[in-house]
Amino acid sequence: ISSHVSKPISGKLLQNASIIYGMTNSHVITVTQLLPTENNIPISTLSSDSEITDPYGMNQNVYDQTAKILYSVIQDRLKELSQ
Repeated sequence: ISSHVSKPISGKLLQNASIIYGMTNSHVITVTQLLPTENNIPISTLSSDSEITDPYGMNQNVYDQTAKILYSVIQDRLKELSQ
């Protein structure tokens, strides 16, 4: 993962996905606007209970808390996908 580099989201990048999760409702809306209207890719928030706030610019404690939340909701989603 050390070689991973973030990149801007694009419709072309998204069209290769089989499912898309956003951390917030605004992420979901943005992604939906980038895809053609006829797309059949499921798009939803990662957490079904609440939005996950982006920790960008916050202190390390906020990043650590966000990581714990992400770990938990990703585990839940993986369980759903494996059923």
